[in-house]
Amino acid sequence: MSDQLDTGVLTIMFTDVEGSTDLTRRLGDEVARRTIEEHKRVIRAKLADHDGREIDSIGDGFMVSFLSTRRAVACAVAIQRALADHAREHPDEEVRVRIGLNVGEVLERGGHPFGAAVNATQRVAGNAKGGQILVSEPVRHLAGTIPEVIFRERGRFQLKGFDERWRLYEVDWQRPKERPPPRRKSEPAARRRRRLLLAGVLVGAIVLALAAFLILRGGPDTLDRVAPHSVGIIDPDSGDIVGQIAVGRTPADIAYGEGALWVANLESGTISEIDPDSREEVATFNAGPKPRRIAAGEGAVWVTNGFDDELTIFDPAQDRVDDQITLPGPKDVAVAFGAAWVANVTDTTVVRIDPDTHDPERIDEGTALALGPNAVWIANGKTLRRFDPETRDAVGRAVTLRSLATRLAVDENGVVWVTHQGDDAVSRVDPTGGASQIEVGDAPTGIAVGEGSVWVANSLGRSLMRIGLESRKVEQTIPLGSSPAGVVVAAGHIWVTTEASG
Repeated sequence: MSDQLDTGVLTIMFTDVEGSTDLTRRLGDEVARRTIEEHKRVIRAKLADHDGREIDSIGDGFMVSFLSTRRAVACAVAIQRALADHAREHPDEEVRVRIGLNVGEVLERGGHPFGAAVNATQRVAGNAKGGQILVSEPVRHLAGTIPEVIFRERGRFQLKGFDERWRLYEVDWQRPKERPPPRRKSEPAARRRRRLLLAGVLVGAIVLALAAFLILRGGPDTLDRVAPHSVGIIDPDSGDIVGQIAVGRTPADIAYGEGALWVANLESGTISEIDPDSREEVATFNAGPKPRRIAAGEGAVWVTNGFDDELTIFDPAQDRVDDQITLPGPKDVAVAFGAAWVANVTDTTVVRIDPDTHDPERIDEGTALALGPNAVWIANGKTLRRFDPETRDAVGRAVTLRSLATRLAVDENGVVWVTHQGDDAVSRVDPTGGASQIEVGDAPTGIAVGEGSVWVANSLGRSLMRIGLESRKVEQTIPLGSSPAGVVVAAGHIWVTTEASG
C-alpha cells in the first residue's frame, strides 16, 4: 500500500555529475547527451554488481540504497574506477562524478526512503568534488576494513539543515602506482660472484620445492586464482581451481540445464553457452539488456532483465529469443515442476510462468526463491514460506529469519540454505521450520548445494566457501582472487562466475 510507512536502517548514496552544463557547452548537445547516457550505463552496471537499489535518477545523478554499508562503499569505488577507465579510452568524454554516502534509520513509503538520514546524504554529496567520494563518520565505522580502500579524514563540515558539524572522510579509490625499484650502489666483483652463486643455489632449492608442491596439489594444471569476467572450475574434493573460461563482462549468474551451462553477462548484455565436457564457451547470444539472473529448463533458458522489467525466454534449440514478458522488476528465477518461477523486486511478488502460454500467475509476495523436493520456497525480507508447487498453497508456518534473505538454495533433504549479504551469514532452515545461522565471509551472494556440501560465493571476500551438510560449519575457504557472484554444481564440478579483481 502506498500510504504504509516502514522504517529501517539503510546506507544511502547520492551521485552527481560535476559541471554538466559545461559539458554541453564543450561537446555540443548530442555528444553531451551520449556521454551522460554512457555514464548512467556504467553506474547502473556497478549498482547491479553490488546490489544497490536505484531509488531515483535525478537529472544526471542517482539516489541509491544499500542493505550493506561495505557494499555501498565498494560500489562507489567501482563507479569511480569504471568512469576513470572509460575516460582513459575516451578522453573527450570524461565525466567527473561526486559521490556522497551516509547510513541511518529511514522512513519508507512505497519503497521510497526519506527522512533526516537521506537529507544528510545529499548534503554530504554536495561537499564532494568531481571524482571524489565523501562518507559520513557512521559509514566509516560500519564499513570497517575493505580490501584496497583507504579512508582519509577531511575534518568537520557544516551541513545545511543540521545544527551539529559532521566529520567527513574521503575514500581514496585511486589504484596505487608502482614505484621504480631503488638504484643500488655498485659492489665489488668478488662479492657479486658470491651473491650470484648463492642465488643459483636458492633458485635450485625453490624449483625443487615448487615441483614437490605441484605434485602434492595434483599437477601444474591447477590455478592459484580465477581471472575477472570468467567462470572458475573447482574440484569439489580438493577445492583446487582446475580451470577457467573467459566469458562476457560482469558475469552475474550461472545455471545448468538443457545440456549446457548458461552465464548471464550483465555488462555485456549477453548470455554465454558453455559445454561442461569440453569446458569451452561454444556460443554467445543477445538475450535482453542487463541480464541479472538465469535458469534453464522446460526447453528454454529464462533470463531476468531487471532494469528493463522484462523476462527474456531464449530457445536453445533455435538459438534465438522466443519471447519477452513484461514483469515488475524481475530478479530471481528458477525452473521446475513444469514451470518457471520469478521473484520481482519492484512490487515484491512471485509469479509462476506457464512454459507453453507464457502467462504469469501470481503466487505470493517475495523477493527471493528456490525450488526443492516437492516445494517452492519464497523469502520476503526476513520471512521464509513453503508452497505446494501443484496447488500453489502455503504449507505449514512461516519461518522468521534473523536477517534479510538474499539468495536461497535447497538440498536433497529439503533443507533450505539462505544467504544474508548484509550480515555476512548463511541460515540453515530444516523442513520442520527450525533455523540456525552460520557466519561466513564478506557479502555472500551466490549459493548452491551439491557434491556433499553447500557452496557460498563471498563477493567482497573474493572467495568460495564450503559448508558441510552434516557439520553445518565452514570447512574450507577457497581464495579466488576475483569477486564471485553466481555458483552452480554440475557435471561433477563447482562452477563460479567472477566479476572483477577488486
